[in-house]
Amino acid sequence: MRHRTRTTAPTAAAHLAAFTRRYLAERATGTPRALAHSRATLHALRAAPWATANPEVAETARVETARDAEAGR
Repeated sequence: MRHRTRTTAPTAAAHLAAFTRRYLAERATGTPRALAHSRATLHALRAAPWATANPEVAETARVETARDAEAGR
């Protein structure tokens, strides 16, 4: 069984910020497989209560939520 460690909010926020930058880069290049995985992960991560504390993550979540609404997802 794999041992899971507890991630603190500052550490998790840093990981989410790095993920967001990677997601935006993948979206810019249009890599479909990476983009699909990134979108799914972004949707899961932005539900975290500390995600909105990071302006970069909050803005990306806002933009992607608007895109999802336009696309009917």
